[in-house]
Amino acid sequence: MTSNWFDSRREGPKRFKLWSLPSLILPVLLIMVSLYHALPLVPRCTVEGAHHQPGDYCYRMKITVSNTNITPLSNYPVRLAIPSSDFKAQGFIDDNGWDIRGFTVSLNPVESVAQDLAATTAGWWVAVSAVASGSFSGWLYLGNPYIARDQGVNLAGLDLMTVPDHTDLEWTDDFDIIVRAKVESDKMTQTNAGWVDKYEPVSNTGYYFGFDNGTVVAKVGDGVTTDTISGAWDGVEANFRMRFDSGAGNKLEIFKYNTATSTWDSLASGGTIAAVSHNANDFLMGEGFAGILREIKTYKDVGLVGYSKVQEYGFNPVDMAETSAVDPNYAGTIVNMMGSSHDATYAWNRSQSGITYSLGPVMPISASPAETIPESLADVFNNPTADDLFTAGAVNVNMPFYSVLETARSDMGIGPDAWWTLIFGGIFGLLGVAVLMTTNRPEIAAIVPGAGLLIGAFNGLLAPWITVLYAMSAISIWLIGRWGQE
Repeated sequence: MTSNWFDSRREGPKRFKLWSLPSLILPVLLIMVSLYHALPLVPRCTVEGAHHQPGDYCYRMKITVSNTNITPLSNYPVRLAIPSSDFKAQGFIDDNGWDIRGFTVSLNPVESVAQDLAATTAGWWVAVSAVASGSFSGWLYLGNPYIARDQGVNLAGLDLMTVPDHTDLEWTDDFDIIVRAKVESDKMTQTNAGWVDKYEPVSNTGYYFGFDNGTVVAKVGDGVTTDTISGAWDGVEANFRMRFDSGAGNKLEIFKYNTATSTWDSLASGGTIAAVSHNANDFLMGEGFAGILREIKTYKDVGLVGYSKVQEYGFNPVDMAETSAVDPNYAGTIVNMMGSSHDATYAWNRSQSGITYSLGPVMPISASPAETIPESLADVFNNPTADDLFTAGAVNVNMPFYSVLETARSDMGIGPDAWWTLIFGGIFGLLGVAVLMTTNRPEIAAIVPGAGLLIGAFNGLLAPWITVLYAMSAISIWLIGRWGQE
């Protein structure tokens, strides 16, 4: 009698209800999406952008720079360690590096210089403006094969590019030097800033083309006399041409390219010498100049049968390689696009002391387009990221199996977001299924994948927004299920 009474009230296991199935949806979706991105046949960037706008790019990476110095930074080149070869392998950038563009968080463009595209770790440079003891936040936009940028070098005033002296560069007459340059408003008072310099003032020999306190300056010397002309310029990016032609009415002339009419307009002219005498000085570029040099080209025999281009330095990422990096000195090479001769070497003098930076993961732009919402909720995760929910924190390279998993990811060419979501969301999602089958408690089972994503965020492998999105989705599904049960 007593036994039957207890037996009648002993609860059997609750039957599995159909409304419990939604708790499995998100883990399954996480696995499916991760596998989808892992497939080699998935096309990478397919956006056909027609304009130079941030939204035309497929990926972006957050950059945060801190300036602890007592002096501000103004368009100062900051060196970033970038996994160039990995970016290429994953399709984040093209083979030429032309689809890279820097922006502030307000989406104002900033100059960026990429190089060493085949290197495991390359030194890229981004122009940063930050107040004393302040910070800079911005983005690198990547991955649009339909937009090609024209990379230049952002010079800091003590930088120099050198081509060894050669008779090929000692033109006596009929030559052009073309430079595309830009000077920021706070650098307009700089003086004796050379774009191209093979001039020797003591002997009055050689040629010079550069910038001086709001004017573009050209000089040539014949060994006795130096002819100098100059014309005003506001610093807005433009193409300039210096021409010396002793048979012309104006022997020495500076032209500025008019984009509205597609013509070269005269900016300054004059000169009296009949031929340029030369010296043993090297061909220098950017000496004492603080600003952007986009390209430098030279031509010989202007107006004659032998007219030809001698040098072209386009400063493309594939044409630049760093050979030495010992702060504050950074050295490398720049290819002359006209052939194997007259390549340049660069010597940057740009201290990185007091400057620190952090890089976020490369993320599809469609995942979080140009958000401006407050991001203080990062503290929910004990601040695994110091800046926002959309940037992962510092990677814990000591995490068990990290090196093995990261090597596998790189070898397979899978994006980091897809890979680590697959690892943490997928594995813990399967554990969640086991918990569900054991307990018949979907609300408990749903916690398991979230815990996995949280572990990924703590280890700097996943941006916190992924965990937040999962948590919100899981709670919503659970509440819907409870409502259905009622």
